[in-house]
This record gives sequence, C-alpha cells and structure tokens, in this order.
Amino acid sequence: MAERGRTSTASGERRMLTYQRSPDNRGAVAFRAGRPAADGFNTIDGIYRANADGGLTTIVQNKKRFDFIGVNPSMNDRGGVSFAARLDSGNYIILRDNGQRQETIATTAAKFDFFGFRPPSLNNDGDVAFHATLENSSTSGIFVGPDPVEDRVIATGDTLDGSTV
Repeated sequence: MAERGRTSTASGERRMLTYQRSPDNRGAVAFRAGRPAADGFNTIDGIYRANADGGLTTIVQNKKRFDFIGVNPSMNDRGGVSFAARLDSGNYIILRDNGQRQETIATTAAKFDFFGFRPPSLNNDGDVAFHATLENSSTSGIFVGPDPVEDRVIATGDTLDGSTV
C-alpha cells in the first residue's frame, strides 16, 4: 500500500497520495489524491478506488461541482465509498458512490448546519453514518440520512447507559 506523500502510477498517470486511506477486506483501497492539472502547477483533487485486480476507479474529481473534497473517504467491502465535500454553493454534502452512481445522503442546504471534522462511515449494507450539528447549533449527533428526526442514531439530550449525552 502506498504511503502518504509517495507517488503511484496507474493508467499512465502520476498521482500524489495524500491523507487517509480506507481499505476493504478484498484488497481494494479508497483514497484521496491530487493529480497534476494541465497547467502543471495546480492539482485536481479526487477520491479514487484502487481495485484488488490492479485497476483504478475514479470516484469523484474536484473540477466544477466541488469546492473541497473531504480528506477521509470510507469504503465498504462491496466497493462503495462515502465522503464529505463542499459544493461551489458553499453547502456541505455527504455522498455515497460506487464508481458508477453517486447518491446524496445529507446536505447542509436542508436541516443540518455542519458535518463536523470526522469523516462519514459506510457499512457493508450501504448505510452511511455521520456526525452533524443541526441548524439550531445546540444539537449535534450521529445520523444515517437526511432527516434529523427519522435518521437520528443518537444526539445531544439522548440517554445512553443511564447518562445524558
């Protein structure tokens, strides 16, 4: 597995591996990387999946839609990847992608205010769990979808093992 700061070649293209990697149990790994832009000065950030067969799948590249792509993708054993990003509009978004289809899990354009500094987590059933603060800024918790009531796992004020969170 390549380490942070080392380069890797795939499909004849050099990529600089950065930040965290998320391996699965089949030998694949999802990672965030920057590749040189055409101007030779800037980089194009993206999230990629190095497949167990040696192939490389582009999950997403920061071109026009995203202002920033989260640094820590999460991958499950089915090759799905979840990550956070900031849209050009300024809203933050939690996404799930399998290399063919991208799905929005939650966004700050609705009832969430902030997704925190922890990456989302994707399980083998395709559920994405993430930390979020609600619009009122006094409630934060773990959620698994766009509705802070229906998709709430645990949040500020809930009881856990006899104590208030």
